[in-house]
Amino acid sequence: MKYFLILLGLAFSYQSFASTLCQHDSSIIRAEYALVSQTNNSPEQHKKSILWRKNDTVAHQTFLPKMTHVWSKGYNSNIRYSRYFDDYARAIDYQTIGLSGLDGDRFFDKKYMFFDRDLLSHMKKMKTLKSGCDAVDVYQWKQDMALITVKWSPAKQLILEYTHRINGKFQSVKLIHVDDDASLVSDFFEQLQQYKSTDFVDVGDNESDPFLRKMINLGYVDHSAKGFYNDQGDSLDKGHGHHH
Repeated sequence: MKYFLILLGLAFSYQSFASTLCQHDSSIIRAEYALVSQTNNSPEQHKKSILWRKNDTVAHQTFLPKMTHVWSKGYNSNIRYSRYFDDYARAIDYQTIGLSGLDGDRFFDKKYMFFDRDLLSHMKKMKTLKSGCDAVDVYQWKQDMALITVKWSPAKQLILEYTHRINGKFQSVKLIHVDDDASLVSDFFEQLQQYKSTDFVDVGDNESDPFLRKMINLGYVDHSAKGFYNDQGDSLDKGHGHHH
């Protein structure tokens, strides 16, 4: 009986421990991804990107080029977008328009998840690996020569792996490391706030600034735009803006 009670106590301790793990805050996270793409028989293209989340702010940090894109959701789900140029410790703030309410929520969700979660509703759930906090849902969509496979973590609200094959083209996104250290995440966003920022409406008045002049020449800022940019910082004036 005593042995049984010890085992029971261990079981409850494990359940309590597992429950604590399940209380993971998915709004505070650093997730590092490896991105691979290939077309036909061309060499694979490898990139790395880091997803950062802090409450209603999400960042995508890229390394080719070294740049960090930050979206913040405010009142009525309006989205504010800023582009940080890490090599220069400079930033450009854009006024996002046309994205509020439900549209704003959907757009922000895609950035927050590093993935269009609506896609899952069109896919077949094949199986669930592991259980509890470690559960991984595996989805698949197949049609003709196209095959999409997704591994999703409901607890972390994270895409773990995404592969897409179609007509000789291959794309994959794979989680290689995840961290929920609140201090690490806060330090990252605080560092971005130290960058010297310029509002896009002031760019035209500061073209003597070597940094802004270079960004204009590279197409990241359209000096002839009328002051309206979308969520990616692209000019809404026809024929202008940088696309990526």
